Amino acid sequence: AFDHLRHLLIEAPIIAYPQFDKTFILQLDASDFGLSAILAQKLVDDDGVQREHVIGYASRTLTSSERKFSPTERECLTIVYGCSHFRPYLEGVRFTILTDHKALKWLHQTKDLNSRLARWAMQIAAYDVDIQHRSGADNTNCDALSRAPIDDLSISNDSAVVQDSSSSSTVVDPGYLLVLDYFYHCSLPSSQFPIPTSLHRTTNSSSPTSSHSIFCANIHFGDNIQLYEDIRNAQWNDAELRPLINYLQTQQLPDDTESPKFHKRVSCHRFVDGALYRVLHSSQSNVEDNSSTAICSTTRLFRSHEQLRLVIPKSKIFDLLSLAHDHPTAAHLGRRKTLYRLSSRFYWSHMRHDVEAYVRACELCQKFKASNKKSGGLMRPIVENEPWNTIGIDLTGPLPKTRRGNTYILVVIDYFTKWVELFALANTKAKTIAQIFVDEVLCRFGFPVRVISDNGVQFI
Repeated sequence: AFDHLRHLLIEAPIIAYPQFDKTFILQLDASDFGLSAILAQKLVDDDGVQREHVIGYASRTLTSSERKFSPTERECLTIVYGCSHFRPYLEGVRFTILTDHKALKWLHQTKDLNSRLARWAMQIAAYDVDIQHRSGADNTNCDALSRAPIDDLSISNDSAVVQDSSSSSTVVDPGYLLVLDYFYHCSLPSSQFPIPTSLHRTTNSSSPTSSHSIFCANIHFGDNIQLYEDIRNAQWNDAELRPLINYLQTQQLPDDTESPKFHKRVSCHRFVDGALYRVLHSSQSNVEDNSSTAICSTTRLFRSHEQLRLVIPKSKIFDLLSLAHDHPTAAHLGRRKTLYRLSSRFYWSHMRHDVEAYVRACELCQKFKASNKKSGGLMRPIVENEPWNTIGIDLTGPLPKTRRGNTYILVVIDYFTKWVELFALANTKAKTIAQIFVDEVLCRFGFPVRVISDNGVQFI
């Protein structure tokens, strides 16, 4: 729905080609987080009615320092940004600026400007512009670009999931984990995740229970229930996981398994509703024994400090990585966020390495994501005031072998006169280069103050 709406906003009849004999209208807005600019024109449509059409949209977020600007400074920055972005349309023509900040109307008239506003006012003075005020209620089109509100997600009440069945109820102590027959594991505060109506707590007057709560793990798989079934089936077919599943069901050790090592692995796994889970112990939970009890209709009971992660067999790792990174709802997140998304629900050995390798090899990320590496600094010329004070040295080759057996060229250049010396070499040994450097450079031109090289092994 969002993509459909976005395509409607960037297609005719909303978008139109500019007509340079008509006046351009630059509509601007600034918020605490971003800047927005819309270039528009009032054009006559085919039906003879004059309507306002969009020529282009522009927006960007504010930097951490720009967010500290005053409202007037942010609105003035928006004018500079909008004029700079649409400069090919606005330069040399008179146009109108519409802003909801009334103080900007007197930007060219007031004399009491700080250095930042004065500098921006000089940039704006290069344009033939008429700044007009428009109320914020009429400026909602720009507000949508400078603001990105995200509504709070409502949490559904799963109280109807567990049916009240007094005949099959189980008595448990508070502080246990009640695992329902769903897949997605999440832990929500008790205030946001009401306990189903089939869970009843009975308290003992001698044992207060205010410090305990029942932890319900809502485990479901949504639209990917078929993938969950495939994972369960793949667990049975995995040669590494099958012995664990068999032992958890039959308590019989495999014949070719070392007992102590195997028992250590078994202690970290649970078999729940036909699937193998890895148990992670939370260090923040401190569950104490309590005489209070709770009645529920579930059949799987675990301590609340045990968090379950579905064990992924090797044959399904690629499918999970693709779902967590390439799916439209995954948004091609980076390594850290993709790892968090997977590690909070699933488990397999070397997950971090697999996630990093998958994200690093993603073709779309390499094509469209901006690099997070800092750009290289500006090049500065080396200024010299006398010949042969600083020289550069490097090798060229290998080249086709000459009749004398030479395949390389030693290049020496003076940074002041740009004089170049070339010496043919049969090899690139350090001894050979040092001998030529002494005989042909030092003995003829003297000792330089600096010798610049690429730190090749021959020059070190």
